[in-house]
Amino acid sequence: MWVFKRTMLGSSALMASILLFCFSTAAGAQTGKLWQAGVYTFSDELGGFEILGVSGLGTRDNPIVIRQRFGTASAVTLIIRSARENSDSDIYGSITNGTIYLELETANDTNVPWVGFGLELQEIFNKPSIYGDGLSFDQLGRRDTDIYSDRFLNFEDQYEPGDRLVYTNGVVNHRTKVTMNFLITDFTPVSKFYLHQDPMIPAS
Repeated sequence: MWVFKRTMLGSSALMASILLFCFSTAAGAQTGKLWQAGVYTFSDELGGFEILGVSGLGTRDNPIVIRQRFGTASAVTLIIRSARENSDSDIYGSITNGTIYLELETANDTNVPWVGFGLELQEIFNKPSIYGDGLSFDQLGRRDTDIYSDRFLNFEDQYEPGDRLVYTNGVVNHRTKVTMNFLITDFTPVSKFYLHQDPMIPAS
């Protein structure tokens, strides 16, 4: 009888441990959290990458910094939403909605190096931004000093169709990270838009 009780107790403890492990694993794998900085929120809810942290206001002197990790070399999409209605006007009131300085700190956690990195703005998911929607990488008043990367020496704008910014002439090896700075302007601000991110791998 004592053996039976001991066996049942061990089984219960084992089951509890399994349930705890499953719960912890599921929680750790969760994506889709809304990270707020300035008058915007940022989300990795479409999957393929993970946001690790967001900070800053979105100005030239204090850009919004998004720390993210890519576990795949496939293209992913970041969702950017306006959070002005939920923001404290005393803190964020001086920040103009429709202008946002961004810095991406992106860790390459894949098994292949990146030899470039493409960004594309989309007002409608999976449809490139067009000239008339007002959304761009500051297409009308661009200052080259606003565009920077610590790993890529060159960048190229690709307008019409679409609105793309492509960084080249460099490499981001496995388990290293790249920093990219740029400015997004939206002269007809919408409540939500998308930043399509495409790491470029060497041709086979």
